[in-house]
Amino acid sequence: MITTLLEMAAPGQRRPRPGEALHLLASGLRQRLRLPTRRPLAVIAAVLLALTMGAFGGAVGSWTGSQTFADLPDDATIASLAQRASGAANDSVQLRVASPWREESISTTFRSRCQLGR
Repeated sequence: MITTLLEMAAPGQRRPRPGEALHLLASGLRQRLRLPTRRPLAVIAAVLLALTMGAFGGAVGSWTGSQTFADLPDDATIASLAQRASGAANDSVQLRVASPWREESISTTFRSRCQLGR
């Protein structure tokens, strides 16, 4: 392949153009990853390997993502945030929501205007 590139090069050209280099890499990968012809077991093995690696990659990605979760805020922090967001006073309604990730629960306090009769 290199000799073909050298023969196709213009006089004085030392490197292939970016499009030629990209085409060379893509063609090489396509040839390298080509499935063998008339070998059905090799095709089945390639498909099973692709499915297995995809499932493994998904599991690793899910686990890695779950490692970056922030800790849940405590009750006082949630109450403070809810009061700041809604402008509610201390006489508020408390709602408990179960977390799907842990057995702990978070509590959210809020007060709506219709509950206060305004």
